[in-house]
Amino acid sequence: MSSRLLERLRPAFALRLALWYAGLFIVSATGLFALTYHLLARSLEHRDHEIVQQTLQEYASQYEAGGLAALRRVLDARLANGADADLFIHIVDRDHEDFLLSRPQGWKEVASPPLEPGPQAGSLQWSKGAGPSEAVVIEFATLRFADGTLFQVGLSTAARREILARFRHVLLTIFAVVLAVALTGGLVFTHSALQPLRDLTRVVSGIVKTGQLSQRVPVAHTGDTFDGVAALVNSLLERIETLVAAMRDSLDNVAHDLRTPLTRLQVVLEQALQAPDEARAKDGIADALEETERVTGTLNALMDVSEAEAGALRLETDDIVLADVLDSAVELYEDLARDKGIELTCRCPPDLRLRGDPRRLRQVFANLIDNAVKYTPRGGSVSIQAERDRDAAKVVVADTGDGIAPEDMDRIWERLYRGDRSRSERGLGLGLSLVRAITQAHGGTASVQRGAERGSVFTVRLPVL
Repeated sequence: MSSRLLERLRPAFALRLALWYAGLFIVSATGLFALTYHLLARSLEHRDHEIVQQTLQEYASQYEAGGLAALRRVLDARLANGADADLFIHIVDRDHEDFLLSRPQGWKEVASPPLEPGPQAGSLQWSKGAGPSEAVVIEFATLRFADGTLFQVGLSTAARREILARFRHVLLTIFAVVLAVALTGGLVFTHSALQPLRDLTRVVSGIVKTGQLSQRVPVAHTGDTFDGVAALVNSLLERIETLVAAMRDSLDNVAHDLRTPLTRLQVVLEQALQAPDEARAKDGIADALEETERVTGTLNALMDVSEAEAGALRLETDDIVLADVLDSAVELYEDLARDKGIELTCRCPPDLRLRGDPRRLRQVFANLIDNAVKYTPRGGSVSIQAERDRDAAKVVVADTGDGIAPEDMDRIWERLYRGDRSRSERGLGLGLSLVRAITQAHGGTASVQRGAERGSVFTVRLPVL
């Protein structure tokens, strides 16, 4: 159901992402175009105003130098040469009589706005008037002199409007291209950006359909967020694959380890039922109890590891002497070590004290000693040495066995893991995982390394009082 829902949502999400990308691109381009258009319009307006102001300044200079007569000669010459043919020129003398009125060709009906004097002599006043058509506007500049003479020059905005119209046409063409590029780029960007999600969906769907946990999400090694997600998913899949493999192995081991005692339990009970006398029946029941204890011990070990890994392991802590705990653990394996011809020694300062659960700590050291004795050949040795190392009690269990394979060194602490060398011995692969879990529950650490010459060296560190 979840994969089908993802399949339905993915196109919609991809389309939304592409539209968001295209929309952002288009909005940015529109803003840039609007700013460009505004700057161009202001620049053209400023240019027209400069033309009008420059013309007024030239007329003013001629007027101040030779009066209206000199100005008339200059204007006639300029108009004859077509220099100011595109300007509207209106001059009113000091008596408020029209001295000159010149209109560009086709502007015969264009009237100048009222010649209202500015606030003071030499001031420049801008105004607008209607042109020869409704679409054309004329901008007028009026200059007043101290003697009351007024100069007025007007310039049509037609050329400016034509340039802006052409520019708008170009902008629309560019905008159409930008729109196409934005949509295409959005689709390409979305397709590329969602490729990691498609890879993740493909891998997860493949695992759901086939159950093969060996599949992995491709990592592009670009250092982005998707790479981090892919790496985490791959780590999760690897962890799940390891746990599933361990569970399968543990089921095989549990079936192997429980089949024999359960079969024996069944046979013993059947023989007890068929026993001809009470003594043999009691012996059969005693054997059945022994097998029951063995099965119960295996199940309890599984429960202890589960509680320890879940952080729910109950500890009955007390002030304890470490030497007492080690001696009780060593005592359990003295006979077995003697039968195998293994030298078992233990050295611990009698004043080394710590706070912990004596029963659980006895499990820790008993498991380590059990492994050491189990995998040490006849004639070897197992030594347990404890000492205080700053604020911790360090217990080292060393043996002269075959040691741990390098490829198993980092995995022996995993729950239900058993290396190739340990499969010939009975066990579920729970001992070392329980050792580390109990040690960590006490605030300590457990580690392992190869011996200087041979064998393994396990080190347990526990906080002291």
